[in-house]
Amino acid sequence: MNRKTSLLSAALCLFALVGGLVMAIRGASPTLFIGLLCFGCGIALILMGFEYKKKPYYVQDGIEIPVGPAMVMSLFALGALLGAGGFYVLFFGLPGVA
Repeated sequence: MNRKTSLLSAALCLFALVGGLVMAIRGASPTLFIGLLCFGCGIALILMGFEYKKKPYYVQDGIEIPVGPAMVMSLFALGALLGAGGFYVLFFGLPGVA
């Protein structure tokens, strides 16, 4: 993991934490936070899939490691499932939670 990726991951985690705290303080429901979080993670996985489709390798310790097509398709599939789950939670709420 290079420095740019580490900083981006830290910034995304900080954004999610601060966003969750602001939503909690302002009285937003946990269902809204979970829905947005699932949807955002789904979009991120789909974007990673497109990135690996364009450049099918990643670099670790200066060594290029190839990424197979099955991994790219699994990123698309998981991203679509998370996005659909996030939409479901945003529109219908969490099942069993009032």
